[in-house]
Parts: sequence; C-alpha cells; structure tokens
Amino acid sequence: MHDHEITITTFGYLHGPAPAAHLTVDLREHFRDPHVDPALRNLTARDTAVHEAVRTTPGILALVDAAEHAVLAYLDGPSAGPVTIAVGCAGGRHRAATVGDLLATGLSETHGLAVTLTHRDLDKPVVDRPTAEPAAGSAAGRMRVVDQAAPMYVTLADRHTLASLPGPVEPGTMLGSHLTAVTDPRRLPVGELVFEHHYGNRIEARTLLDGTATARLLAVRDRGPDGWEVVGDAPLAGLLGPQADEILATARIAREYLRGDTGASPEAARYYAVADATGEAMGACLDAALAALAAAGVDAWWWSTAVSCAYGHELVAIAARDLIGTVPAWTAAAYDTLMAPWLAAGFGVDALGGVPSSLRSWSTPHPAYAPVDITPPELQPGEGLDASVAAGWAEPATDPAALPDLAERQAAALIGYGLDAEGRPLHPAGRTGRTGRNLGRWGENAAADPIVVAGAGLADRRVLLIRRADCGAWAIPGGMVDPGETAPAALVRELREETGVDLAALTPHVLARTLVADPRESDRAWVATTAALYRLPAPVAAVAGDDAADAGWFPFTDLAALEEALQRAGGTLYATHRPLLAAALERLASD
Repeated sequence: MHDHEITITTFGYLHGPAPAAHLTVDLREHFRDPHVDPALRNLTARDTAVHEAVRTTPGILALVDAAEHAVLAYLDGPSAGPVTIAVGCAGGRHRAATVGDLLATGLSETHGLAVTLTHRDLDKPVVDRPTAEPAAGSAAGRMRVVDQAAPMYVTLADRHTLASLPGPVEPGTMLGSHLTAVTDPRRLPVGELVFEHHYGNRIEARTLLDGTATARLLAVRDRGPDGWEVVGDAPLAGLLGPQADEILATARIAREYLRGDTGASPEAARYYAVADATGEAMGACLDAALAALAAAGVDAWWWSTAVSCAYGHELVAIAARDLIGTVPAWTAAAYDTLMAPWLAAGFGVDALGGVPSSLRSWSTPHPAYAPVDITPPELQPGEGLDASVAAGWAEPATDPAALPDLAERQAAALIGYGLDAEGRPLHPAGRTGRTGRNLGRWGENAAADPIVVAGAGLADRRVLLIRRADCGAWAIPGGMVDPGETAPAALVRELREETGVDLAALTPHVLARTLVADPRESDRAWVATTAALYRLPAPVAAVAGDDAADAGWFPFTDLAALEEALQRAGGTLYATHRPLLAAALERLASD
C-alpha cells in the first residue's frame, strides 16, 4: 500500500490558469458541459443531479480509472514523492468537481492513499458564456462541430401557456429564461409539465401514446440572459426518445389487439397468458428498465405511466433498449423478459409484427399469416389522406392494385419485386408482418442518402449528420426521391435542403443501391436507397434546414467512435443508417 500524500485540485479555466500539477486532466473538449442544461446550470457537484449527470456521462468512469492508475504509476517511480493532480473544466462547478470527488474516493477507499481534495472554483459565480458569432463570410451560419452545444427542447402548453406569450411562437421568437430545456427531449421533466393548466391535467405517457396530449415541443437555442430562441417545432413524439416510431406503432397495435382484455383477440389471449404467468419476473425487469432511464436523466416516473397503456411493459422496454448495460440489472435478458408476452402474441421482436425467418419468403406457404395494418390516420381514406396528398408527400391511391403505372414502377425499381395474385406489390425481402401503408407511395419508395466525409487523415476525418426532427436521432442527411427526379439530383437537393451544403459540382462514389430497414415498411410499401459518398478536404459550414433539427460534423474513424461522439452530444445514431455508414467506412479503408 502506498503512503504518499496525494493532492487533487479542481478548477475552472474561465476563472484562471490551471494550477501546477504532475497530472492535469482537462475535461472541456470531450465531455458535455452540464452548464448547457438550465436545470443544472446554477447547481454544483454537491447536488446529486449534477453529480449523476457527470458520473453517467460515457467515458467518465473509464477516465477516472485511468487517472487512478496514472497516479499509482507516479508513486511506483524510483524517486516517488507527493503527487499533485489538477482537474479542470470550463467553470469548475460541474465536471471538474465531480471527477475530482470520484478520483479522490477511488484513491482513498480502493488504494488506501492519503488524499487532500480542494475545489478552487466550485463556489464562484456562474460565468455567462456568449453565443458564438456566425463564421466570417458564411450566410448559412457558423460551422458546428461535435463538442459544441446541441439544439435543446422545451414543452409548452397548447392554449393557456402559449396564449400568455407575446406574439406567435414561430422560429425567431424569444422565450423567457425561466424555462427548462434539455438536449434530449426524453429528459424533460414531463411528469411535472401541464398541458391544460387551468384544469391541472398532466402530460402522461398514455396521453401522448393515445394522441390526446396537446402540448407543443419546441426546438430552441440558448441565448444566455436573453432567454431561449425558438428555431422550430419538433414532433411531440420526440418525448419518446430514439425509438419513438416503434413505440407509437407498438402502442397503436396494443390498443387495437389487446385493449386490456384477454378476450379482445386471439393475440390478446396469448399475450395475457404469458404476462400473467411471468408477472413477478416482469415487475423486477420493469424496475430495471425504469432505473436505466432514470440513470440516463430520463423522467422514469413519467415513463411508468406508459404501463397503463394496455399492459405496457414492452413500451418501457423499447424506450430503454438503447440503455441496456448502463445499470447492472438492465440486461438483454431483462429486455427479453419484458418483450416475451409481445412475442407470444405473434407481433414479433421488432414490435411491429415480425415473421420467423423460415416463413418470410413469399414462396413458402403460410396459411395463418395475418399481418397487422399499420396505416396511420394521415393515410386513411378521408380527410387524413386528402391533407397528406395536398401537402405533396403522399399519393392518393388507396389500393395499389389500381395504380396505372405499376408496371413502369416495377421496371424502374432499384430492387426488383413481384406482385400478388391481386396485382399488389410484394416486399422484395419477404413477409414483414405488416400490411397497409405508412409511406408516401405504394411499393418501392426511392430514397437518396448522401454521406459527406471531410478531413485529410484518419484522425481528422469527420462525417456530416443531421438530427432528425421526428425521433431526435442523428442520421445521414437524406430523403425521398421526388417523382420524376433522378437519384443523383435527389442526393444534391436533400443535402442542400437539410444542411445548406451544396455539392452539385462534385461527383460522388455510389456505395450501394439497397433496401433500408425502415420502421415504416410493410408488405406493400418499403424504402430502397441510393447511398453515395462525397469527399471534402475539410468540414464546411452547415446549418439545419427542412425537416432537420440540427446539423453537425462528427468524428468518423469507426462506428464506435462516432456513436461515442454522438452520446457526448446527447444523442444517438439512427439505427437504420448504421449499415450505410459501415459501407462508407469500408470504402474509405480501401482507398
């Protein structure tokens, strides 16, 4: 056991230079600052909320462990004496103080060292940080790189709160500084927010899943003492997190087939038989999923109200699926336990009606096949479909067999497909367990995905991504090919519309023409994309537009580094685009 004295000093670079030390740990550039969250800004590491926010940041515990071993290495030197460590962040109130506490605890309790811990700037006033100005000569705005603050979100009441604000709440509107805003909409304290405050009704998960919540979710940017500037609307479903589409589809199927009644359908009988038989195990696994959500800063109490939707355990499981392993009890096995009734009902592991691989081929007889209709209200005949057609994103046909140009569509498809006996399109990959249409067109919906990579060397390589407004995940800036448009033209248009970057003068390398595992696909409508790689010597200015909530450049040495960078920015990678980005990395490695 070492008996040398260890001195740890935490500090903020905004209050002065780093103190002299044998080992200096600078947290400014690689770990997101709790200062950007107004709910944490005026707190310190002495507050549990700050301590947990920093402690659960990806990479922090590994860094503390590495620092401990570095100290032990200093002590093992032949001329070992007292060791001094300086831990710094911007203001010294959040990251540095928390890491200093964790390091001191580990060295004293685990390694038996005598540790003196001093927080130089913990109690100093919060330093206001001015908003960066646009880059010179860039009308589109400054270049945003991964470590800069991501867009934030607030929820406001539909009638009463909004009515009290001066003027319409449109992009450019300034909101008061008293509001709570967070990077991940799931982290809003929605359990405490009211959407009809005259009557005290609260936004619960079930009201959102039922489509009855009337709150508004706004994307905002922090303008310091001036408050929050509204930069656009985000779908209220953003409160459900990265799996929003899947959760909403699951809730819709549950309402139709389960309805809290074992006699509602044959699926319900199978579902509740398994749920009742495994109730105790499911309860423990539900607690684990809620604990994982809470550890990530998500309002777990609010999510617990989702259980009142049908049975609801699978809704919480899907919400916490991207957090498996973040707390000890929330494991893949716990997730499978919560999903077991759903699988027993025959809906499938993807919560949208999955089909066993042995029965997916259309050439394999499947007499019991009963796909779930996933057509949403906006594509149902009547006012919903009429409005979608008028908006320009949906075709009016309600039966694909009646399409006059179906033969031409088949001939022009990226991925060949067949028709059933009635002349309706069949998904080229086989049965999906879903029928109807949740996409703009029947059959193949052609997409274009431009993957823009900048940087001269591997260490400097970055990829341009946008944050999707519909689910909050980071994705390739792509979209659907318009009728009569070519894929190359769509690549240029989508990139320009969503990021402001115009690469019309460049010829990209086509990586793939392939099916996309889109959560909206069905037996009758699916997505196939043209993915193309653009190369730039260095990042260029990008600004979010169209249906993108944000745009930014992220490290792109490999997928693990990319996903870690997205986590530091408070986001996740859009799972559907993972294979396309992997193809881009493979191409880059071969150049």
